[in-house]
Amino acid sequence: MRKFLSICVITLCSVYAMYAQNSVQKIDSVSCGTNVSVQATSKDGFYHFVVWKIENGSDTLETLAKDGTTSSTYGATVSTSLDTTGVETSTLTFNSLSSALIDATTSGTVTFEAVFDIDSYTINGIVNDSTMGSVSGSGTTTGSTSVTLTATVKQDATCARFDHWEDESGQTIPGDAANPNQLTVTPEATWAHGSTHTYKAVFVTKTININVKSSDTNMATVTIIAPSSTSTGN
Repeated sequence: MRKFLSICVITLCSVYAMYAQNSVQKIDSVSCGTNVSVQATSKDGFYHFVVWKIENGSDTLETLAKDGTTSSTYGATVSTSLDTTGVETSTLTFNSLSSALIDATTSGTVTFEAVFDIDSYTINGIVNDSTMGSVSGSGTTTGSTSVTLTATVKQDATCARFDHWEDESGQTIPGDAANPNQLTVTPEATWAHGSTHTYKAVFVTKTININVKSSDTNMATVTIIAPSSTSTGN
């Protein structure tokens, strides 16, 4: 598990806050009944906040969920938000620092730890016609790690060929330059943790253009009669 730490060290006279960017903030004269807030922000959109831990040395006094559903013994609240770039921010707040929290520490110091983890996603490859071909390479990935899907015509589908890829909205998208039947999918920072993203390989029946003609139109005409009389040559 990868963590970005936001640590707040509280004594009866001061607060130290160390954030993911490794900066330290000191807030003087923090005492019982004072409002205290600590905020943690992911460095980019490929990480998500998990929990806040309230710690006394190596002991965890309390763990608080990101959605605020966990009841806090010490009166803490948690609010978590996601911006349009996928960056997640969580704030741990004590509207009134409780004497219970101060009394629970043996050293006079409490640590607030923000736990983050890397995002994971599922990449699926599907086909428009399973009698013509298949897609391999579907699976789970994390962070910005790419997944490559490969479209393959079935051996017994002699009249089938791979045509193109489609994204989740049904729009045609290019495959890899050297191998168009392969599609390399790179996660985007705005994707939600645990989300599934599906791409379709489209197979079609092979076709050929047939042109017919007569060597001398004064002598004969030539007509296509199979599979349908849709074209006539000279």
